[in-house]
Amino acid sequence: MTYSHELRIGNLIAQDDSGQYYQLKSGADIDNHTEGFSPIALTQEVLSQCGFAFHEHFKIWQKNRTLPQQGPDMELDLDFWVLDFSHHRIGVALKSLHQLQNFYFAMKGKELEIQA
Repeated sequence: MTYSHELRIGNLIAQDDSGQYYQLKSGADIDNHTEGFSPIALTQEVLSQCGFAFHEHFKIWQKNRTLPQQGPDMELDLDFWVLDFSHHRIGVALKSLHQLQNFYFAMKGKELEIQA
């Protein structure tokens, strides 16, 4: 079950009966779509759609900044814990796509781009 206090406009959730993704477009959407919808589990495939790539050497997921900037924008370990610049967990474990969207927006001040 998706809890409305975790959702914000722009979040993606899954419709229970079809599995189709639905993007919340207004505050009314949040109130109306807490029943019959579920969080989208964070998986390797979902991370790839969000622009993350697996770094074989460090065994972490990295989302690199867009040019002209360099370096990672965000890093996650294999269990989807957010890492600091030294690859240490910062105490935030992400389990769903909407949590990743919200955390990314809170930390970066911009929406996470997701390729369908």
